[in-house]
Amino acid sequence: MNDHAHVLASPIAPNEIENLVQGWKSYTTSALWRGGRKGKIRQREYFDRIIRSETDYLEKMNYILGNPWKRWPELEEYPWVWSESMGEPSGGGHGGGGHGGPPLPDER
Repeated sequence: MNDHAHVLASPIAPNEIENLVQGWKSYTTSALWRGGRKGKIRQREYFDRIIRSETDYLEKMNYILGNPWKRWPELEEYPWVWSESMGEPSGGGHGGGGHGGPPLPDER
């Protein structure tokens, strides 16, 4: 997304989600500044959700994978979408799915 990101992650002990998010925000902000961006890039807060079931997981995954095509319905490819269930990132291609994006977990 051009103004936010969706990430589905599970921290491995002893890491805490707060530390992972802070590290990711710090790393990507530094990279954007090196690339020429100026000023504040990130919001102080982030929104997290606890995945409590496989149904909840699939709902969130489907939302995340389909989100770029909701934002930009004219897209044929969105190479930045990747999930472990899709295999290695290929750098492009939408691979099917009724939403115009990659196959969702429940479409396999």
